[in-house]
Amino acid sequence: MLMCEWTKAENLVLKNLLVLLNQQVLRNPLGSVKSAGSEESSWLS
Repeated sequence: MLMCEWTKAENLVLKNLLVLLNQQVLRNPLGSVKSAGSEESSWLS
């Protein structure tokens, strides 16, 4: 029973984190793309 409740809580936390991440990307798409693509550009150039 406790384990079941804990997994539910964990799923809620994970969902909230995903929502926060999506909001950040929507709010600042250029910054997210820049930080994510900085490594790619290093070997592309």
